[in-house]
Amino acid sequence: MKKLLFIAFFLTLSSGFAVEDLNQSSEPDSPDEYWLGIAYANGIDVEQNKTKAAMFFKIAGLLGHGPSQRNLGIMHGLGDGVAMDCIQAFAWLLIAQINKDTVAPLALEDLAEDMNASEISAGRELASDILSAVIASREIK
Repeated sequence: MKKLLFIAFFLTLSSGFAVEDLNQSSEPDSPDEYWLGIAYANGIDVEQNKTKAAMFFKIAGLLGHGPSQRNLGIMHGLGDGVAMDCIQAFAWLLIAQINKDTVAPLALEDLAEDMNASEISAGRELASDILSAVIASREIK
């Protein structure tokens, strides 16, 4: 599992942007927090800090950004910058998959191979809770 998750994470962090200019993007609608996450994950113009990267991916993920949701899920699956937590990983990857991220289904399938039914159920419940909180916060505004 870890090998596929690592490869997926590496490919998603190293594709889709020019290292020398994060503003020149193939994803122009991505939130700034996503690009800050990419910068901190890779040490681009800042000191590499995976914990900060995860924080920015979570902020962008809560805004509904699929690649950020996927990256956060993979980071939880690997314990990269955050605690290794298969339930958190499953939840964020499931949300990314719902959000039509193309890498998330592969990572989710790989992750689920090493999870039991109780963990998968907890991951689904957490994903539902996260989505409910996001929807509720949007209704308040």
